Amino acid sequence: MGDPEFNTIARFAASQLEASGSPPPVFRLTSADSLRNPSGMAFDAAGNLWIANTGGHNLLAFSPAQLAGTGSAGPPIMIGSNGGSLNNPVGLAFDAEGDLWVVGRTGTLARIAGTSLGVTGTPAPSALLQINGHSLFWSLAFWPRPAGLPLN
Repeated sequence: MGDPEFNTIARFAASQLEASGSPPPVFRLTSADSLRNPSGMAFDAAGNLWIANTGGHNLLAFSPAQLAGTGSAGPPIMIGSNGGSLNNPVGLAFDAEGDLWVVGRTGTLARIAGTSLGVTGTPAPSALLQINGHSLFWSLAFWPRPAGLPLN
């Protein structure tokens, strides 16, 4: 769960989600230097957690090892905007080919090739669409869901 007000990511155990209440998270990730207004999240096939970092106008990736710890951690991969491709990113989804689709709050939809996601940089999107007539374009999903991704 992303908390844009406190700039944290929290994880709850499956057993904590079986009933109503206010359980404390079993893990909380903060990144004071880079995590600003986290919104959309998606896992890639390697188990990295990708975050639409709305306040930073970029994407952040955290490794499975970082997600097993607690406290502050810098993301090993940061993807920046190229030509407005990540203007207010809010939603993320991986497709069956491993490409990352990014929804921008201003009505943009960008596809970042999976081959561009291994290192920090500002890759050009392989597709950049402007979705007109939608004032609050927020998230997306693929159906049928891509095989091989965590949480399938």
